Amino acid sequence: MQLIYSGNFRAQAEVEGFENTRMAIGVDPFQFQWTLAPHETFQTPEAVLVFSNQGLGKMSETFHDLYRRHLMREPWRSQERPIVLNSWEATAFDFDEKKLVELADVAQCLGVETLVLDDGWFGQRNDARSSLGD
Repeated sequence: MQLIYSGNFRAQAEVEGFENTRMAIGVDPFQFQWTLAPHETFQTPEAVLVFSNQGLGKMSETFHDLYRRHLMREPWRSQERPIVLNSWEATAFDFDEKKLVELADVAQCLGVETLVLDDGWFGQRNDARSSLGD
């Protein structure tokens, strides 16, 4: 199961005493609140559930097909997407201009079309406990 939502969420699965499985997914209730004025509404995110008796690979394929056919917008639904390299995977916090230029040069030779400069470019961020969002 997946939630069509980019915010905090909670997914749970449990097997009870009679060996029935119960699954739930939704907006994470921890510190969540949404104030509604009279006559206003709130629509929860949609949940997507799939089943496969052919393993995780088939389940992943089913999710991908569903998202491609029903959730992706044009023009990306029917054309190839650009090849993207995220700098985090290659450098984490340890990069400078020289490393990034070298990474971009190698990426270009491999056909990468977009380089995303990820975490670490702001403030003095050198670990996961500082400067996020500075």
